[in-house]
This record gives sequence, C-alpha cells and structure tokens, in this order.
Amino acid sequence: MITKSDLMATLGTLAAVAKEADCSKQAVAQWSERIPLRSAVCIARKGRWTLHELRPDLFGPQPVPSGDQTACH
Repeated sequence: MITKSDLMATLGTLAAVAKEADCSKQAVAQWSERIPLRSAVCIARKGRWTLHELRPDLFGPQPVPSGDQTACH
C-alpha cells in the first residue's frame, strides 16, 4: 500500500501531494497514513499509481497481466 509518507518521499512536499490529490495542503495534513478514497481516485487518474497500489484494502492486489506466466508457477 502506498502511504502518505510514501507520497511525501516521492513528491517531496505537502503542496505537491495536495496538487496530485486535487485537494488542499490542510486536507493532506489531516490524513492518516492511509490515503482517503476520494484522494486515491484523484491520484490514480494522474497515472503514476493505481488504485490497487494506493488502496489494496478496497481494490485488492495489483492484477497480474494476462500474458505474464510467472504467476502460474
């Protein structure tokens, strides 16, 4: 699961996380480590992370591509 700390480490600032999530810096400051669903959807739409990575508790693990045979072994 990608956490608030992971986003901060990757994007660098609270303002950058807020921009990625389409919300205010104050809203991000109030998050726990788990990214709120609405913000996770906004972040996933930008394409850097998937909903599966951001909220596996709601969307399950990242699906294995159909051409990837490693999951069968």
